[in-house]
Amino acid sequence: MKPKHIKDALLSEIHAVAVKSEEYCYNSQRDFSRKRKLSFESMLKTIIGMGSKSITNEMIDFFQASSEMPSASAFVQKRAIIKPEALKSVFDGFTQKFLTTPSDEMIILTVDGSDIQIPTNPQDESSYFQGSCYS
Repeated sequence: MKPKHIKDALLSEIHAVAVKSEEYCYNSQRDFSRKRKLSFESMLKTIIGMGSKSITNEMIDFFQASSEMPSASAFVQKRAIIKPEALKSVFDGFTQKFLTTPSDEMIILTVDGSDIQIPTNPQDESSYFQGSCYS
């Protein structure tokens, strides 16, 4: 499958959840009811697309340093009114698009590209690599 198809599937699922934003806000009558710089959909895209930079730098990247860029404080306040179930719904809907037979036994986890330090075990030849010592 091509990366563009995967990205399109993710964006489609984000949009599908955003259409039902009132289900995923703590105060459905008030939260995201007015047009602002940070819509519910843009919040989900930003949160999912974030790397390891500071919030301010992530916002600069997302809004391409536009004068319309909201403050980091505005982002944090908006993030606080979104229920965690919104991201779970995006994840579940996205993964269902790629499973041919959904199974409770097969759990799909997300991967963010971080390096994971595994415990050193000299007896495990598949993961243990002797480093070089510098004296």
